[in-house]
Amino acid sequence: MNGKSKLLSIVAFFALLLSQVLPGLVAFAQTDPASTLTDQMVSQQEVPALVDEQVESEQVAQVVNSDEDHEAVTVEKPIATEADNAGEEAKASEIDSATEETEEKDIAPIALEMEEETVPDAQKAGEISDVIYLNGAIGQDTFDGTTQAQAVKTFAKAKELATAHQTVKRIIVIGITTVSGEVSLAGTNAILVRGDQFNAQLLQVDAGQHATFTNIVIDGNSEGNTTTIKPLIEARDGAVVDINEGTILKNNKNKTSVDLPTRGGALGIFGATLNMMGGLIEGNQALMAEASI
Repeated sequence: MNGKSKLLSIVAFFALLLSQVLPGLVAFAQTDPASTLTDQMVSQQEVPALVDEQVESEQVAQVVNSDEDHEAVTVEKPIATEADNAGEEAKASEIDSATEETEEKDIAPIALEMEEETVPDAQKAGEISDVIYLNGAIGQDTFDGTTQAQAVKTFAKAKELATAHQTVKRIIVIGITTVSGEVSLAGTNAILVRGDQFNAQLLQVDAGQHATFTNIVIDGNSEGNTTTIKPLIEARDGAVVDINEGTILKNNKNKTSVDLPTRGGALGIFGATLNMMGGLIEGNQALMAEASI
């Protein structure tokens, strides 16, 4: 082969090679390297983002109890908004109020039961058992008469209570009580009794007044009084006292007193009139003869 033929063969070879390589070079030249790099970076970032979204959606506040060591593990939950906090506070307040109300309801019956156990029946306001207290000096008819501090003032009020409460057996006199008109305990189951260590007269008929005693027992309670110096009934200065059927004046024994004169047993009549048309006087003791029985 001559030199000319060799040259043509070489040119043909390079032409064929160029025809194979040139299209690839042109395509590569048209590609944007920066765009390709950005796409690769975005693809790399998308994978962690997807993982983060999955983890965030699965975050729940819970306590995981390990069967082996029972350790409490708290998984952090997203930060609550102000609205969420307000709602939680409102719910907590409602729960606290309900709890306090429940506790008060539970405690109230217990406190009431304790109070009932510590206060004697006879001392409960408004509950009358077998005793009413009468104090004409400092009592009040607005009281219920169940204790000495709650004594009623008038004989009429004491009788009213004894009539309404047939369980009453004794009306205990602890202060001088003025009477007039009809003095009777008919319709009750009670008698009139001197209070322990009360030494003055039980009933007094004031000057110019008229009192009629019928169906009433008045007991001086000498066993509970060691220094009695006054009668059961005392009348003065023009007063009139009538003793009728069913009246019993008993058990009032005056004791000797160094400083004070003792009068009566049953009655002390001073400038007054006594009309005894029935009744019974028994078991009394008088230490002075001056108008005393």
